[in-house]
Amino acid sequence: MKPKIAIGISGQTRRHNKYEDEFHSGLGTLFSSEFDYDLYAHTWDDQVLPTQTHRYQSITTTDQSLLWKYMKEQGNPFSAMVLTEQLQASPQYKSAMSGDSSLVQLMEDCIAGIYAQLLGSWHAFDSIKDPDQYCAFVRYRWDVTPRLDPPKAEVVQRTFTPQLLNLIQSNSLRTTAIAQPMEHIEDIGDFCIVFTPPFYQKFIQTHIHNTIHNMTNHNRDIQLHTAHRLWENLITHLGADTVLMESNAMSFLGSDWNSVEKSNKALGY
Repeated sequence: MKPKIAIGISGQTRRHNKYEDEFHSGLGTLFSSEFDYDLYAHTWDDQVLPTQTHRYQSITTTDQSLLWKYMKEQGNPFSAMVLTEQLQASPQYKSAMSGDSSLVQLMEDCIAGIYAQLLGSWHAFDSIKDPDQYCAFVRYRWDVTPRLDPPKAEVVQRTFTPQLLNLIQSNSLRTTAIAQPMEHIEDIGDFCIVFTPPFYQKFIQTHIHNTIHNMTNHNRDIQLHTAHRLWENLITHLGADTVLMESNAMSFLGSDWNSVEKSNKALGY
C-alpha cells in the first residue's frame, strides 16, 4: 500500500478551469507514482469553482473581507503592513491620499493581498476530518504545475520525490517543511510546500486569524509584508525546519500565465 498524503489547494482559481486537465496531470506527475493522495480545496466566494468537483474530498469558500474585519477587532490593522515604495507610487494610493477614493478600502485590499493566502490554506487543511490517515500534507495552488520540460522534469524526479519519501519513511517527529526557493531572491516559493504531521498539527490547532495576529504583533523585527516571505516566517514562527527543493522545479499553468494581473504584486506585496 502506498503512503497517503493530503493536498490542500487554495488561492484564487483565476484561469484554473482553462488548464484543469493539465493541473491534475501535474499532480499525478508529482505524487501518483509513490503516493495515494486526497484533495482538499478552498477559494474565495468571488471565484469560479473548478468544474471537476468530483476529484475533491471537499471544496470550501469564504468571504475574504472577514480577514479585515477580524484584524479590526484585534486592534489596528494598519500595524500589520508597511507602506512600500510601489504602494506610495501607485495611482490607488495617490487617489486615496487626495480624498478621491477610500484609504480604508485600499488598506483592506493590501491586507488581503498579503495575508489571504495563509487564511485560504488554513481553511483547506481545516476541512480535513481524519488527518491521522495522512503521512504528509502539501500546500498547493490552483495555478501551478511541475516543470516537465527537460532538464526540469529530471530535477523534479531526482530531488522532490526522494526528499518527500525520505521525510515520510524517517517517521520524523520534527516539524519540517519542504519548499522551493525563489530564483534570484532569498524567499521560499509558495507554489508547493510539504508539511510533516507535527507541522500540520501546529498550523491547524490555532485559528489562522490568531496566528497572523501573533506574528504581526510579536515579531515586528521580521519582514512579514510580502506574500512569499510570509510563508518563510510562518515556518519560523511555528519552530519548524526548512528543507529546500531545487529552484524552479515548479511553474505556472499555461503559456499565458504572465498576462494575469496580480494587484498585490504591483503594490509591492
